[in-house]
Amino acid sequence: MRAIGADSGRVPAEGMRLFDESHADLRDTVLQVPPFMDPAEWIFNNIELEKGESTRPGKMRLTGYQLPVARKFLEEGVSEITVLKGARVGWSRFMSGMVAYGLAYLGISVTIAQPTDDDAQSFYNEVIKPLFDRVKALRDLKRTPARGDVQDRWNEHYLTNGAVLRIVSAASDDSFRRYGSKWNFG
Repeated sequence: MRAIGADSGRVPAEGMRLFDESHADLRDTVLQVPPFMDPAEWIFNNIELEKGESTRPGKMRLTGYQLPVARKFLEEGVSEITVLKGARVGWSRFMSGMVAYGLAYLGISVTIAQPTDDDAQSFYNEVIKPLFDRVKALRDLKRTPARGDVQDRWNEHYLTNGAVLRIVSAASDDSFRRYGSKWNFG
């Protein structure tokens, strides 16, 4: 057998066979695109609600009215979803689950608007910060900014997969004007 790079310009058969086997192994394992995961399934697998924060502790399950709304987010051609909801129906919890799904699984940017700066800060402290602390898929995407990089703040998080979370006050008409988020909640 000749060494690679010998004057014949041919790769030995054994080397080519090993390359092909390794390539096939990678193609059939690491390089496989995983099957698509529905938001309800991803949320159930990744978000655990604690006893003190929910009347239904344990793995988060979308309710009957939340599931079709979640699926609408992924429907081709849907650019806006309007939900008329009552008080205390789990909208913040649903929204936080969809935000986590969008950021961690889809890798898209998300903007959340609250009526005032104080409301935005409270929403972050009560809903979003605990989500980042508790959901491993989000924790794994937190970055350590290098010197000169934009630093994360309570109202702006840059993740290692390219997704960005922004929490803004809707006090002015142009709150969303500067942002190019795929999903906007308000």
